[in-house]
Amino acid sequence: MLHRIGYERNLIDAYSGEGWKGLSLEKIKPEKELQRATSEIVKRKLRIRDLFQQLDSLCAEGKLPEALFDSEGMIDSEDIFCAKCGSKDLTADNDIILCDGACDRGFHQYCLEPPLRAEDIPPADQGWLCPGCDCKVDCMDLLNKSQGTNLSITDSWEKVFPEVATADKTEDPNLGLPSDDSDDADYDPDAPQVDEDLEDGSSTEGHGDDSSSKDQGDDSGSDESGCNIASDKLGLL
Repeated sequence: MLHRIGYERNLIDAYSGEGWKGLSLEKIKPEKELQRATSEIVKRKLRIRDLFQQLDSLCAEGKLPEALFDSEGMIDSEDIFCAKCGSKDLTADNDIILCDGACDRGFHQYCLEPPLRAEDIPPADQGWLCPGCDCKVDCMDLLNKSQGTNLSITDSWEKVFPEVATADKTEDPNLGLPSDDSDDADYDPDAPQVDEDLEDGSSTEGHGDDSSSKDQGDDSGSDESGCNIASDKLGLL
């Protein structure tokens, strides 16, 4: 989706001067095409923003209450529970590992998918990220690289494209189609960058859960499924 934003923005920038790239005064600006490109950019930004909102919601599931932490951010081991199963029970080979990201959650080694083996647990000075925070870091990196932003894992979804926060989410049925007054053979809105296959919101990885997995009664794999949804879609940037 970020590729498409850049694609549409290039079209707008090309006509920002007089004519095509400012080289021809005789070529009339395709106003409808430029309006369509602007609307397309807003639509893509809203979709990416919604994906980050969904990811933040998933990372909040099973979060340890702030009241359990002291002023220095420490928590008693007896208060720690698994965000996946909700149990505090521990065994020698199935400890609860705390995420060092921004979610304040813990997971049993065998509640993770795939399970986190003891030899794969990083040293304390390196930290460990749960699937949700790890996914958010990757998505933030892609967004920052593409848009020149400086968002971090601690930033909420509300800081993603805040300029479209008040935009109307009702999609124009004509978006994505060339305008009637555009005869510019150099611009093709149906180029390979188009990603209409994302419209169904389905994930091809994990357990086959769709984007509504967080609303389903089965809690198993909800966090990992959400990460697959976000990473699948944002992975096609």
